[in-house]
Amino acid sequence: MIRQKTISIISLVIILLLAVACGGATETNPTSESETSTDSLTIVATIGQVQDVAQNIVGDQANVQLLLGEGVDPHLYVPVESDLEAFQNADIILYSGLNLEAQMADVMEQIGEDQGIPVVAVAESIPSDLIVDEIGGEAGTADPHVWGDVGRWSFVAGAIRDVLVETDPDNTAVYEANYEAYTAELEALDAYAKAAYSSIPAEQRKVVTAHDAFQYLGLAYDLEVFAPQGISTEAEASVADIETAVNYIVENNVP
Repeated sequence: MIRQKTISIISLVIILLLAVACGGATETNPTSESETSTDSLTIVATIGQVQDVAQNIVGDQANVQLLLGEGVDPHLYVPVESDLEAFQNADIILYSGLNLEAQMADVMEQIGEDQGIPVVAVAESIPSDLIVDEIGGEAGTADPHVWGDVGRWSFVAGAIRDVLVETDPDNTAVYEANYEAYTAELEALDAYAKAAYSSIPAEQRKVVTAHDAFQYLGLAYDLEVFAPQGISTEAEASVADIETAVNYIVENNVP
């Protein structure tokens, strides 16, 4: 019993960490905690998941600024003046894409065109057959929360390496070495996650969450995920949706 409770707590912590980018607060953090002293490149990343990959690959060769801090909802966020200034001062703009930053994509692409800098929707580098539609949604309605599956998300590292090499070819060897080391870490993490989740009895691998941001997590690690709200927080859960969720929890004895 103690072992099962410990596993459940670990799983909850992992899930909460994965959910950070889709929170509901409105504050922003235009500067990264990972800034370095070098001025060689300035990179702006919209969400923490993208920033993390970029920082691991650039190492000390660039400043990576995080636009949306913890608790900021990228689905609904509209850029403010300080964000536009950050974009205009960047050498590279990285965003997740697949309609995650729905209110920002056009702005970033336009600034990139005006400034002559690369703007990359990194999740759109993932092979299309690995991108799944919203459950119950129209065909072609991509679920953007790909980082829940470490294996699929690792394609993002390649896209970031490529734009770094193209923009700063003098440091190609550094970016290639960092890429190899980081993707090896991701492979180890993926294997660990599979082993950890498989240690939970199959009938207990059920996750209930308000916002449907865990479809990829469920597919990768054999979890049954239930959410009354859709893949975008623009969708409102109805009373009937909430009642269905309550019934699911009770019927399946979800702790």
